[in-house]
Amino acid sequence: MKVISRLSISNGLLEFQRRPARDDIQLVIDLNSLEMSGIDSELNNNENELNLSRPILIQSFNQTNNLLHIEFETNPLNSKSDYRIQAKSQPLQINYHAMTINTLIECFLPDRHHDLEGIKEAAYSIYTDIKHRTQFLVSENLKKIKDLDIDIDLQSIYFIVPESGFYQSSSSVICLDLGHLTFKNGEKNIQNSEKDVFYDAKSDQDDLIYVPLKIQLENVQLLYLTQNENWIDVRLQEDSPSHLIKPITLTLDLEKLIHIENNKLPIWKANGEIHLIESNISDRRLIGCFNLIESIPFPQSTEKSDQDQYKKSLSKNKKHQTTTKQHYDQIESMTPIKKILLEQEQEQDQQKQIEIKSGEQTIQLSIDFQIRKVYLL
Repeated sequence: MKVISRLSISNGLLEFQRRPARDDIQLVIDLNSLEMSGIDSELNNNENELNLSRPILIQSFNQTNNLLHIEFETNPLNSKSDYRIQAKSQPLQINYHAMTINTLIECFLPDRHHDLEGIKEAAYSIYTDIKHRTQFLVSENLKKIKDLDIDIDLQSIYFIVPESGFYQSSSSVICLDLGHLTFKNGEKNIQNSEKDVFYDAKSDQDDLIYVPLKIQLENVQLLYLTQNENWIDVRLQEDSPSHLIKPITLTLDLEKLIHIENNKLPIWKANGEIHLIESNISDRRLIGCFNLIESIPFPQSTEKSDQDQYKKSLSKNKKHQTTTKQHYDQIESMTPIKKILLEQEQEQDQQKQIEIKSGEQTIQLSIDFQIRKVYLL
């Protein structure tokens, strides 16, 4: 048996607490480090031997600190918020390895040795069920939020695409820095929210009945580096010849309406801005990028004869296979998804009736987004 990839997680912690009085929960997740290795280029894949020569696909960029810490609590005792969410992560490095990716794709491609049609149908049925349930629960909980204590700080993720699809310190690489994401509470302007149920929408103090949230994504950048350049050092610079796209900062101010019964105000208000998008691409760098992409081996397409044989095998076994609808009916017998969707439709009908009586339609989202400057050189 050939091992394609290995995933290693060290010092993981999962802590769950529940308060029976109100069915409130607290969930804590800690992860010290994560490392994922790919397939050995020398094909030394002894299943009983830990192959230390395997290329690293995913690893913690900073080995000294914990990689991930998450806390989630409903109705915390030390605050008046509905939810308390805290998340912190350290930088993560992802290296593209062509041989591993191609092998994984070939493993799941349909051919004469694999018949994954049944697995696909079952997966689609489960996905449909989870999608409907998640969409309904998330939308309902978002509408009911009146106050939120949130502090999310996610450090950068570096996606490295090396020349020839194999990462080495001397290789030319394309580096995509996904940026530093922060998601926190904005400045609190909520005063006497219980009195704001009957507040006049035409007043100039509408911001008093919104929950403010602030999202910021800093230093999103794209680099192309030759063999003599180190992406770890260049990423810290704001301007260099290696920058295809210079660091970009996105700010987004969100406001959530506390009382959705007031259908004259939008439920969500968003104000976003990108101050500057600047690119400085030379012809040499652009040609280098194209040459790098062309040097990467991509998966080969399945031959026509194999595809025809696979279709014939499916037609022979079709009578023994169950359809997606049958899988969905089996899952429906175990989960109350139809009941949930019916309740959701009834609630939407009631909301529409309220809108018709009031003479105005509820605004779900009001957004204002600006890009102030764009420089392409």
